[in-house]
Amino acid sequence: MRYAFGLVSILISVALILLLFAGPLGTGGQSYLGGIAQQRKQAMSQANQWSGKAADGSEKATDSITFEITDRNGSPEAILVKTVRQGGTMHVRYGLMPGDQITQIGPLPVRGGGIISDESSARDFLADGFARNMPLTIRRADATLVLPVPDFVAPAFVPLPLTTQPAGAVDEPQEPPIQPGLLDTIRRVPSH
Repeated sequence: MRYAFGLVSILISVALILLLFAGPLGTGGQSYLGGIAQQRKQAMSQANQWSGKAADGSEKATDSITFEITDRNGSPEAILVKTVRQGGTMHVRYGLMPGDQITQIGPLPVRGGGIISDESSARDFLADGFARNMPLTIRRADATLVLPVPDFVAPAFVPLPLTTQPAGAVDEPQEPPIQPGLLDTIRRVPSH
């Protein structure tokens, strides 16, 4: 009989331990194991970034783009992005688009630095910049941008007011009003 009580007490202890680790059943509460799994997911995402990979570890960041080095008089000028895979790591993190010219990776200029000389070294420095969460300075359509734009939130759409003019009136060219905060979302860098 003593053995039966001992066995039952051990089984009850194991059941209580399992309930404590598994968390409340059916209440939707956060369990101990669920919290550990969430922290593991965040740590893996950060470790993958530090190793230059996508958050899920499925690909290297630089495998999501193709590029070539543009040069002027035999000296590297920029890294020209040729293709970007939609939803790829470099597209999601930096918002790169085909035709973008990467002119600087963090503090390292592509032009005149003497460090980036071929596609292999450009790939290495892009992977390192991604791993260290460095910004990319790019030229896009005659504008110089720094990507990623920190805490970018698309501005709300503000419709322009409709105006009516009497017949025969001449339209004077007017500049559209600037939406508040729109220009603050893009940080411009002076070009040299």
